[in-house]
Amino acid sequence: MPASGVPESPHSTSGRRMSAAFLQQKAEEQARRSSLDSSPAKSPTAAAAPAMSLWSVSAPTSREMRRQTSLIPVEFQWPYEGSKVSLAGSFTNWADRSLLHKDPDGVWRATLKLYPGVYTFKFIVDDNWYFDMSKEHTRDAEGNTNNVVRVIKPSPIFC
Repeated sequence: MPASGVPESPHSTSGRRMSAAFLQQKAEEQARRSSLDSSPAKSPTAAAAPAMSLWSVSAPTSREMRRQTSLIPVEFQWPYEGSKVSLAGSFTNWADRSLLHKDPDGVWRATLKLYPGVYTFKFIVDDNWYFDMSKEHTRDAEGNTNNVVRVIKPSPIFC
């Protein structure tokens, strides 16, 4: 039992380290057995082929999964008045602001590349924070009303 007095679960960090060491040991044993079993007399290609082991395969981390998932371009629009419009949201932890540009039709636009997920955001118009009532919105734990954007990974098209 660890010093905290709480028994470690099978998913604890030390359990993962032990499992990784165990899996590495099994992979090495299998590779050693494979190299002993493969002699040129049995199979001319056996010695040249690398030993494959299921023990050496690991699940991808969330960072690796994000790398495998493409960023999706998302256009944000503010169709109302303002002399300076920017955007802040949960996709940047509310820290950075993206400036929107006014098109010839008078609509403020910005395209951001986001990973698939659900995000909340607000428009900052002339230094005042607004949400667009015509778009999906929600109330957060502090009572603020924010817009919601749902970024969905596009499905492959099969013909």
